[in-house]
Amino acid sequence: MRTQFLFLVIVSLLLASFSINAQTDLLLVKSGVNSYFDSTDTIHYEPVLGVDGKTYINAEEAQAAGIYSWEGSQGGSYRTASIDQPNMTWIEYLEINGMQMDSPHERKGYQDQSNYIFDLFGTNTNYLFLNAQQLQETCEMSWRIWIDFNENHEFEKEEMVFEGEGQQQEIQLRLPTELPVEFITRMRIAWTAKEAKIDSDSLAVGSVKDVSVYIQ
Repeated sequence: MRTQFLFLVIVSLLLASFSINAQTDLLLVKSGVNSYFDSTDTIHYEPVLGVDGKTYINAEEAQAAGIYSWEGSQGGSYRTASIDQPNMTWIEYLEINGMQMDSPHERKGYQDQSNYIFDLFGTNTNYLFLNAQQLQETCEMSWRIWIDFNENHEFEKEEMVFEGEGQQQEIQLRLPTELPVEFITRMRIAWTAKEAKIDSDSLAVGSVKDVSVYIQ
């Protein structure tokens, strides 16, 4: 009798352990699906540009949308920004809706960091915090931000969503109404000389950073 009782106890413990492990695995799978958007840290993706001209989070997302041909990254045909004196100023910190990215040691004039994707909300206010540094104040600087809403791989004047002076900026940004539902595109953030042309890709001094945004 005692042997049978011990056997039943062991079986019960094994079943309980299996159930807990299964639930844990299920939770891990579920969290893996949502992990792109759950973290408050910088989100790092491997976006691909589909043959339809739209950007997807990764190859699997493109396939789920019925796209089976793509480029290795989103950035193929975006023009880079040319800066004559790239070490004079740099964007040190960027935060969008609580998601952060800082690069104090990356003092490059232009950085294509479109494999970092930030959440933006089309119907709510977006909160941005920007911080830049410069070696010496040789000229007045200003911030400019564009979002490629129409996904034509150009940053047009009407796509500029912010312009403002000040080395540090706290921005409450609302996007234009009637945007497509849930799409990924590129955002360009520039810290440039105030007198520079708004749509110029060639700057004397400044810092330009391209990231991707998931607009939902």
